[in-house]
Amino acid sequence: MSRRILLLLLIAPVSRRILLLLLIALVAVPRVAQAQCAPPMPCIPYEPDDSDLERQVRLLGINAALGGVTAGVLHTLRGGDFIGAFLKGALGGTVTYGAKRLAVQDFDGAGFLARQVGSVGDSFVRNAAEGVPLLDRMYFPLWLVRLEVHPHSDARVIQPRIDVLTTGLAVHAMFDSGRAFDLGRSLSAGALVYHSSDEIARDDRGLVAYGATVGGVILLTDLDHRTEAERTRTFAHERVHVLQLDQVHAYWTGPAESWAMRSLGAHGLARWIDINLAPHFFAMYSGLRWEDRPWEKEADWITS
Repeated sequence: MSRRILLLLLIAPVSRRILLLLLIALVAVPRVAQAQCAPPMPCIPYEPDDSDLERQVRLLGINAALGGVTAGVLHTLRGGDFIGAFLKGALGGTVTYGAKRLAVQDFDGAGFLARQVGSVGDSFVRNAAEGVPLLDRMYFPLWLVRLEVHPHSDARVIQPRIDVLTTGLAVHAMFDSGRAFDLGRSLSAGALVYHSSDEIARDDRGLVAYGATVGGVILLTDLDHRTEAERTRTFAHERVHVLQLDQVHAYWTGPAESWAMRSLGAHGLARWIDINLAPHFFAMYSGLRWEDRPWEKEADWITS
């Protein structure tokens, strides 16, 4: 199937290539970022040998390393200096980790604030990779759009981009009677939140997901047996996943999308849309058991 899509992209006219890219983003919605588990089979708990402080220091180091290595390698491929870009990228990764810690705090607007703070760190990494000043371009996700802000530019200071995947999911949810839009939590999380009284997903071992995140959309289940504390923890867990997806988009899939669209001759369209293929990055590893997925471990450790 993937070979057929690649062949179509290579031989199709530019306009059809763009439509194919949009179709892939909207139709091939991945199964990602499922949080928490329910009966009939309980979650397999993590049993780390280290303390919570040691785990958080480890996560800080991993996020800093991800930002540093990403910026350093990409900047080196552009002919730049690895060390300088690595240090700037590591700073960005550190800010993003701090935002994830902020996202799980128990106050209204924690997710929205954390998402914007995290985007500052993500922007640092992307700018370091491209060899421009850290504050040259900032990217701020606001539900259905992502704003590209140029603080030091007189021309086109703010460029809005439509998040194609998130918008497509929102349109789909409008016609799904089993999903109820939660305005209050959407404002608080900085991402669209929907509730359902049904199961979200079940794996081959019988584990049932309490929540899931795809792009800028959080799906929560309102199963009757759940306590308020469990619902609160699941919501916090999913807010971490939102920041993880923003991170992947800023580091890898976003720049790749921009390059691909420019290569296809869609320069103008690239200014106005983000296809948002970040969830597909996680989908590549969806065969891993829930407890072996690193993004689930991070969200679980930060939330605990």
